[in-house]
Amino acid sequence: MSANMKQYTLNPRNTPKPIDPESRSFVFSFPTSQFRKIEGIGFILSFDGLCLHRIFLIPSQRAADRQDQVVIKNRNGEAIHMTNLRPRDNDANIVLRVVRTSSRSFMTYLNDQYIATKTTIRREWGNGVNKAGVEIAKNCASQVAVILTVFNKKDGRWAEDFARAMRNLQASPLASESVGDVGAGLNDGRGGKSKEAPGSPEHCYAEWIEKTEVVVAQLVKLFADQRKAQEQREKTEHLGLDRSLLDGQRVQKLRARDMTGRRRKDNVCSIAQGGGGTDSRRNSKPDVNPPDSDIIKLSATVAWPRAIKHVRGARLTERLREKYDILMNDWIVARGDNISSNAYDYLVYSHGVAWPNAILAKTTKADYIKIRERHEIIIEVLV
Repeated sequence: MSANMKQYTLNPRNTPKPIDPESRSFVFSFPTSQFRKIEGIGFILSFDGLCLHRIFLIPSQRAADRQDQVVIKNRNGEAIHMTNLRPRDNDANIVLRVVRTSSRSFMTYLNDQYIATKTTIRREWGNGVNKAGVEIAKNCASQVAVILTVFNKKDGRWAEDFARAMRNLQASPLASESVGDVGAGLNDGRGGKSKEAPGSPEHCYAEWIEKTEVVVAQLVKLFADQRKAQEQREKTEHLGLDRSLLDGQRVQKLRARDMTGRRRKDNVCSIAQGGGGTDSRRNSKPDVNPPDSDIIKLSATVAWPRAIKHVRGARLTERLREKYDILMNDWIVARGDNISSNAYDYLVYSHGVAWPNAILAKTTKADYIKIRERHEIIIEVLV
């Protein structure tokens, strides 16, 4: 399990669990079948000792209009939002996802459906304690245990996918072979695992929770591994991006140095022959371009603009075109050339340096990678 993702088992007989104040996403899940046996269940998130977010779920069999209800309450227990939903009996689990968008603002989702965004007004100082818990009606005889998975900011982007996977997560019968001490998170309120008689409903439910905990732990590990793999891919791509930009700039410096040397040689030869030397501002000759000049030209004039428009739209394409024009103009002025737009050096700089730098100046590296991938596809089609 990732160090930034924590898993807990909550039930009304347990004290609330301490949570990291930097936590950003909270996924509560429990069986739909258990939801149908209770009168209601509440979820509480407290930060700095203050109850900042409370959500109550009321099953359809207890609601007047026979619909599941989601009620969000303030710290004083007053309802500030209510949503009616069709019963979600097709889903194996009820999954509540809460995203903490700021210190006092929370977005709530139930089984992928957006419920509301609410902000709590804080009028007093807290005591620094951060915790999460659940509660059900005191007269409810049925057990209910909730698995809470907490995501910090770094792993928050995985919370939505994780919640979606939890909706129809079934504890594998094979999980019992490797339960071990994983089920220790579920206790009977006295500090130990449930010691109910084998075969009793309580014992069966405790076993189900143990198996579910194993499967959830495996799922959390899977998402953590996927996150690490994606970070490694992004790191590699970014290193490749930086290297390609450096290589492009290095090539331009070498070409400029080589061209300066050729000009000096031409001037010496011309003077030695009695001439006045070559004009330092002569036009470049497109007729001596290398064989790949056509592809480079397609990349600079067609592929990059099309790729940008495909990924980010026409408006940003125009902004990037302005930045690109500035970079190309600065390059021409620095060279002291009246260079043709068909000259090979012009096309190489346009393709390998100006467009990439223009994109990175106005977008993120992630956007650049998407644009570059689209650029490669367009080149393959054109060639």
